Amino acid sequence: MDQAQPATPNIGPDVRQDLQFVRAAVERGAHPEGPSIIYWLWGTVTLIGFALNDFAPPRWDGLYWAIIGPIAGVITWLIMRQILLRYGVADRKETTREWLQWVAMAACILLLVFDTSRGRIAGSTLGQLILLIVGYTYFLTYVRRGDRVMLIAGLTMAGGFVVMTFATTYIWTIMGVCVFLALAGGATIAELTRKRAQA
Repeated sequence: MDQAQPATPNIGPDVRQDLQFVRAAVERGAHPEGPSIIYWLWGTVTLIGFALNDFAPPRWDGLYWAIIGPIAGVITWLIMRQILLRYGVADRKETTREWLQWVAMAACILLLVFDTSRGRIAGSTLGQLILLIVGYTYFLTYVRRGDRVMLIAGLTMAGGFVVMTFATTYIWTIMGVCVFLALAGGATIAELTRKRAQA
């Protein structure tokens, strides 16, 4: 007498999407760093922007960040959007939190610039404060999603804030090189580690 075989559950598209989301979340937990191209992009942007403080009039540095900052932000969004669409991962809440974090950082910087234009903050102090805010935001990225590359870059900026109290000669260029190495180098190491784990 034939024994009845257990029925195979019919997995619908909604369940598949849920499973894909869980899988992506697990993978992010093991390797929370993003695509290395984004870190290389911002490392390069930061290196050039910081070096302008040493080799160009102050107005060029402000103009550079006002133009290149938003452009790099849009490029980052396009890259992440393409990757998320490719793998079918959509987490609107997490995306919203990500953008709110960076928009809040930009708003803080704009408020500092406003106070500087009114003479309440010295121009040299402004750069240090912006560095501290950006470094703190990078650190929050590590706290929120465990991105170790952002942790290293954030701690590098915090260290630069302290060093700038005692040193001035080409310190922005040196700082730019250090942040570039933290972002680009850290991302490259993270990617190699991820590939080795997948092999």
